[in-house]
Amino acid sequence: MVYQVFPDRFARSAAADQRAVPSWALPADWDDPVIFEVDDPATPLQLFGGDLDGIIDHLDHLAATGATVLYPTPVFPGESNHRYNASPSAVSTRCSAGTRPTPG
Repeated sequence: MVYQVFPDRFARSAAADQRAVPSWALPADWDDPVIFEVDDPATPLQLFGGDLDGIIDHLDHLAATGATVLYPTPVFPGESNHRYNASPSAVSTRCSAGTRPTPG
């Protein structure tokens, strides 16, 4: 089973609080309501701070769902919470989404 993860909304690691909030972002506390309105320009700017380390911290939960494939949304730097507008020259180690180094 494939499990798609939106890193910003899945889980925050302890290290997430040590990372600077990007200048484009509207910081949100974990329990804040999600802004989701088609015409609201703040929708892709609300940042909860979930990260790759948060996903790693919860791999047991993902395994318990029966997931055998983890499919994250983009984790490269971008100026939105979904990061589908990621910079083509960016690398994931420069992103606030996580601290794990990229091989190579």
